[in-house]
Amino acid sequence: MDDIDKQIINILTNDSRTKNTTIAQKVGLSEGSVRERIQKLISSGIIAKYTIETKYNSPSAFTLIKLDTTQSLFQIKSELKLIKEIDNFYSTTGTFDLLLIFSIDDKTLLFETLEKIRQIPGIEDILTSSILAIDKNIDN
Repeated sequence: MDDIDKQIINILTNDSRTKNTTIAQKVGLSEGSVRERIQKLISSGIIAKYTIETKYNSPSAFTLIKLDTTQSLFQIKSELKLIKEIDNFYSTTGTFDLLLIFSIDDKTLLFETLEKIRQIPGIEDILTSSILAIDKNIDN
């Protein structure tokens, strides 16, 4: 992957519906070359899918979780997967072990969800923050 591929990925990350002709103008290639590069990025797995982003589904909060290491990580993750209000969660390094992402605008529902999480055996500590703004493209 070269710098032009990275530029193409940046353009598509900002707007996955950008036309190949527009991308070609921005990166200085022909439309056919851009189409071929995008196809190679898809075939190689670098581009996994095209998505949309809406305010409706924007992350509104995240929680960091510290686990009790004597408990089963598999069991804790299994219980977290049952909580439908959690959009995604990730294993992390550092002081906290998991990062949970929520798209809950209702603060009461968020509080109730956090209470459910606190009841899971093996959850030692949690730290939750609300997301005030999404500054996806700070450089632009």
